[in-house]
Amino acid sequence: MLTIASNFTKPFSCRFVGIVVLLAAWSAFSLACDTPVYRYAMYRWEPAPYEIYCFHDQPLDEQAEQVKSLVEAVSRSEEKPANAFFVPVSLTDDPELKRVPPDVRKAWQGQEDRQVPSYWVVTPHGRKLYQGALDEAMLRAMWASPARTDIAQQLAEGKAGVLVMLAGSDAAANETAEKVAKELIAEIAAGKVELYLPPSMAADNENVASSGLQLGLTKIARTDAAEKWLIDSLMSMEDDLTNDEFAAQPMIFAVFGRGRALPPFIGKGISRDNLLECVYFLTGACSCTVKDQNPGMDLLFAENWWSVAENLASTFGAEEGNETQLGAEQLFPHLMIPDGQQVVDASAEPADAVEREPEARPASTATVEPQDQADKPAAATTSGAAAGDMDHATAAAEPEIATEPVATGAAAATEHAHGGIVHGTDPPHATSADAVGVFAVGAGLCVALVLLFGVTFLVMRPK
Repeated sequence: MLTIASNFTKPFSCRFVGIVVLLAAWSAFSLACDTPVYRYAMYRWEPAPYEIYCFHDQPLDEQAEQVKSLVEAVSRSEEKPANAFFVPVSLTDDPELKRVPPDVRKAWQGQEDRQVPSYWVVTPHGRKLYQGALDEAMLRAMWASPARTDIAQQLAEGKAGVLVMLAGSDAAANETAEKVAKELIAEIAAGKVELYLPPSMAADNENVASSGLQLGLTKIARTDAAEKWLIDSLMSMEDDLTNDEFAAQPMIFAVFGRGRALPPFIGKGISRDNLLECVYFLTGACSCTVKDQNPGMDLLFAENWWSVAENLASTFGAEEGNETQLGAEQLFPHLMIPDGQQVVDASAEPADAVEREPEARPASTATVEPQDQADKPAAATTSGAAAGDMDHATAAAEPEIATEPVATGAAAATEHAHGGIVHGTDPPHATSADAVGVFAVGAGLCVALVLLFGVTFLVMRPK
């Protein structure tokens, strides 16, 4: 069997070329998400947890049980949950630590003095942040502090990110870094920097200033005891940040989404061009990759990010995926009901019956008047996008059918302003536009099939 298979297999280089061609063809039809990175991160990226290990060789005592209860309570809190969880490790039941992650096991076994009981706090990157005793005051300071409250508040206001500046011992360098950051923040707020805008914002706004895109700034002294946990978390992102050579230099970390921090700019690296590259990443179109494939590390916050995401979605709009470019309206134009139009149903009750009994209509069918909805961002669906459970391709491709006129976006508002479209008839330009859309999709599918056939022939044809 292996001999037969080898006779129909091309060399690796040929197969590789075929695979590359196939991927390139597929990528041509894969359209990028229209949602900016900072909004997508807020809507979808769940913060990774900080692990609090308790190594013990006896049953947990009263103090350990108290630590466990506090950590579990804050991690399950409905008001302000923290991304932390308690991990008891019994050295009696598991002396080889087979149930512990390899990096934690290696660090524990590499110690000469293994005191028990002992608490370890480990970051999402697997770095040991703390080792020693824990009490209630230390635990509360671990996931809450004034600076983190300020950062969360600015993110909840809709700012694309917050520049967190750790001051060094060089006062002049601190002043220069702060000046550079403030000048860039002012330029962005004034609309003097050209940045990416999603279609819903770009359609109604001529510049960044009118779109409300802003950055925040928070300054922290490295000697601030109240921010020790936050400072230690930021400094743990890279191995050499705690070196003496950086002690005098200021550092700026960009924090966005649900408390995710990007690697820092240090000293002379805090320039307008470098900070602007960071801003381009935050405000650029999301590539919809796995969160861990993106730079940065999640910080420890006690914050109800789901509520924040829901509020932002209601204000700035929900996710805007590639359905805005290739959705059901393009694939099945004659089956779609025009936005803002009333559905005619002969079997439905008369209109006066509905008017006589308004209380009988379910709350889920409540609609917004077109003139009010037209001023809102496109695709402002808070329940779907804020919870992060709506697929990009179906968020706008399956519009809800209501029994009253509904304006779902800027396009619907514009259409309604021009008199709308009577249900059952097509506008003069609809036929040609629909034909072009269907032709483009059909041509693309044909090209994909031809490429697939070619790749299959290259890979499978005999030598």
